[in-house]
Amino acid sequence: MALPYLLTLYQLHLQFARTVDMEKMQSALIDVERHLDVLEGILENKLQRAVTMLQNAYGEGKQVSARIRASAESIQMAEPAPEAVPEISTDSFSLALLDPVR
Repeated sequence: MALPYLLTLYQLHLQFARTVDMEKMQSALIDVERHLDVLEGILENKLQRAVTMLQNAYGEGKQVSARIRASAESIQMAEPAPEAVPEISTDSFSLALLDPVR
């Protein structure tokens, strides 16, 4: 009963078991380490600087928008109430010439 399972496991072992070339594996691991160093350099230098610049731009934008909002609110508060607006006179004006035309 267990023999078919053992033979199946043995067949899988023969199918997927390979000898490992230690020199190639060591070379591949060195390449992986080198590429990881390059990737870390990119992340530290280029990406971190970009993130810092974006954070600075965001902060400056928030300050400017706060100043704009404060200016707009001060204009709204400075407007007189509608009942306090003086009415425009509809009286006709007559103009007098100071120097007679010759």
